[in-house]
Amino acid sequence: MVKKAETTSTRASVFSEKHFSWVFIILLTLSGLSMPAWSQFEEYALKAAFIEKFTHFVEWPDDSKKVFKLCVIGDNPFNGALQNLATLSRIKNKPAVFDNIENADSAQGCAMLFIDTSNQPFLRKILERLHNSPVLTISDTPGFAQQGVMINFIRKDSKIHFEINPEAAQAAGLKISSRLLKLATIISSSTRSGNKE
Repeated sequence: MVKKAETTSTRASVFSEKHFSWVFIILLTLSGLSMPAWSQFEEYALKAAFIEKFTHFVEWPDDSKKVFKLCVIGDNPFNGALQNLATLSRIKNKPAVFDNIENADSAQGCAMLFIDTSNQPFLRKILERLHNSPVLTISDTPGFAQQGVMINFIRKDSKIHFEINPEAAQAAGLKISSRLLKLATIISSSTRSGNKE
């Protein structure tokens, strides 16, 4: 009986990994579409979908919280996409909730924090306030990954890609799957250049 249960669990795990891999392939295909053909709503709806998938490839050190909190600080460019995602999703087997916070002091309760480009003058203060807290930071502003944001959407040839700063994630106690790292441009906090892993 034990062997059967273990086999079932293993099969479920393999199915789950394959499922997420296929979803990522689909998202990457969509992200390869020409950006000028998209509206801002479509762009951020896709980024919201990416964000939800990112969470399946990241491990948080503290799993005791009852909800998974998705946050945006300051201006919210998602036009309801993240709110809808939170309403419809369970992340890490927890209810997801959305919060549009006003300042870095409110970020401690977030599991994920999207930092809009409007926060560029305050980025250092935001990251210092988090002080290596286990908060997955995400943005879509050039140069933010080098400054310590963990995942940053970028445009290359009018297409969406993303870069990852593993050092920043590690410092916060977050573990990013090698499968996700292989899809990203790897950025170091100490340099201005990245390389494909």
